[in-house]
Amino acid sequence: MGKREWRAARIVLFALTPMAPGGAMLSAPAQAAGLLAPDAVGLTGGYSNSVAVYGVALSWNLPPPHFLLPDNGFAARIDAQLAYWHGQERPTPNPFLWDSSVTPMLRWTNRAKTAPRFFVEAGIGIHLLSATRINNDRLFGTAFQFGELAGVGFSFGPTGEYELGLYVEHVSNADIKKPNDGLTYPGIVLRAVLR
Repeated sequence: MGKREWRAARIVLFALTPMAPGGAMLSAPAQAAGLLAPDAVGLTGGYSNSVAVYGVALSWNLPPPHFLLPDNGFAARIDAQLAYWHGQERPTPNPFLWDSSVTPMLRWTNRAKTAPRFFVEAGIGIHLLSATRINNDRLFGTAFQFGELAGVGFSFGPTGEYELGLYVEHVSNADIKKPNDGLTYPGIVLRAVLR
C-alpha cells in the first residue's frame, strides 16, 4: 500500500468512526455491540390445540419509515423469539419442538403522557421449527413457516418501562406443502423496555 492509499484509508476510517462525548473514539466492536443490544426483552406464553407455547423474545426498535409516523403514535420494531412448544397429548412420539422466529412489528400507541399507555400492534414474520410434527396428529408439512400476530396491551411502571399484552398468533406454511395443520393460539407477553 502506497503513501497516498494509506492516507486515504486513514481518512475513510476516521470519517466512519464516530466520536464519543469527550472526544474518545469508539471502536468498531463497541459500535456493533450497541447496535446488537436489544431495546426490550420479553417472556411469552400461549396455549391451543393441546400445545403449550413458552418463549423468550428480544426486540430492536427501527427508525420510522416516514416522518409522520412517530407524530401519530406509530413505531416499528423487529422481534426475535425462541419458543418451546410442549405437546400435551400422551402417549405420543412427538412431545415437543422448538420454534425460532423473526417478526417485523408495527405498533400504534395512544398519546397519553403518563402510564398506562395503551397500544395495538401487528406483524408478519418467518418461523423455523425443529420438527414438522407435534402430538399425534398435528402436522406442519415444512420446518419453514409464516407467522401472523396481532395484539393489544398497555405499558406501566414509573416511566412506562414494562408492558403487558395479549395477542393471537397463527403459524403455518401457507400451503407450501401439505399437510398444513398450522397452529393458532392466544398468548400473553410481559416485556421490559431496556432503553
